[in-house]
Amino acid sequence: MTDLLGDREHKPDALELLLRDKPTDEKTGANATLGFTYQQWWGALAVAELLASDEDFAVGMEVKEDVALLDSADSPTAVEFCQIKKNEQTGGWKLKDLRTEGRQRKDKTRDASPLAKLYKRRSDFSGHPTKLRFVSNVGVKVSLEEADNVFVNQCQLSDLATSQQDELREHLGKQLGIAAADLDLSNFAIHRSDLPLGQQHFFLAGKLAD
Repeated sequence: MTDLLGDREHKPDALELLLRDKPTDEKTGANATLGFTYQQWWGALAVAELLASDEDFAVGMEVKEDVALLDSADSPTAVEFCQIKKNEQTGGWKLKDLRTEGRQRKDKTRDASPLAKLYKRRSDFSGHPTKLRFVSNVGVKVSLEEADNVFVNQCQLSDLATSQQDELREHLGKQLGIAAADLDLSNFAIHRSDLPLGQQHFFLAGKLAD
């Protein structure tokens, strides 16, 4: 006999319910906002680019992540969580910068790394199609199968060299309490945006004009 109650217990909550704020959600980014930040300008750019298609969509700002791209405004079934970090230093990110947890506090705890925080969205939304994207104004130095230590503007983490994928899984798994073998790096992208650090309104105006 089918255990109907068991089936209900394993069915994930509707996506729109999971997107709602919870008391435990981090609010530092939203509370610190004064004026338009680089993250918000990127969200506005995402809206401009999505308007060029006929597809239904919705864009959430500070909805679990810096920007959340939904496949529907009324009945979303899939979401892409985008973490946006600007880098004003010369050069770009090293993958190590993005997967290493923060310094140890007096209470012995550490902040999770940017990529670990982003991966947690996939865990929280288990059962729903979830994409992840790390966005910055600079590239990230990674190792690919064809070459080592190259800066990339666009890359799927599943395209990294096997050794670097294994290292990444080990670090993220340890921070999140997930077995490294269970981490899914598919649909987890690195993206360098063309959005400049200054005069973003001119760049966005050009996109809208196009």
